[in-house]
Amino acid sequence: MSHYDDLHTQEAGESLVHPGLVDAVINLLIDEESYKARPYLCSEGFPTVGYGQRIGPKNADLTLYQFSLPKSVAHKWLAFNVALLIGQVATHPKIAAAFGNCNLARQTVLISMAYQMGLDGLARFSNTLIALADGRWEDAWLHALDSRWATQTPQRAQRHADVLAQGRW
Repeated sequence: MSHYDDLHTQEAGESLVHPGLVDAVINLLIDEESYKARPYLCSEGFPTVGYGQRIGPKNADLTLYQFSLPKSVAHKWLAFNVALLIGQVATHPKIAAAFGNCNLARQTVLISMAYQMGLDGLARFSNTLIALADGRWEDAWLHALDSRWATQTPQRAQRHADVLAQGRW
């Protein structure tokens, strides 16, 4: 149990964040991102390290980042950032309704999407989020795949969209 358990309920007492979400997201991101001890430029040109942690501005010179991040530190950093991101997603005005209507698998995917594209990037999936809030799972699948994200990372987007539609891995 993490110290972020206060995110599990909202004011009305309804469950907002599923128990085990932090661990589920961490496990998914470890699989999706893989670990790199040395800084590298991600596909979008940002200096990145660990489990896909962005560490600098786009197209920054990698010689500015001369260090190696131990795997244990990368894991702790990932866990901390995932917990923060869950709180941001759960309370974001454009995302919260969709997030609150999702089961654990769908919430995990939404956090993974926010991790990959940023909170603002996820918020731009307006049609997907509206469909999720309304429980129109197949529409959410269709809208998620009709995106630049699906073109840039087609296999990941397909896996995630399938979970949004089916509600399971």
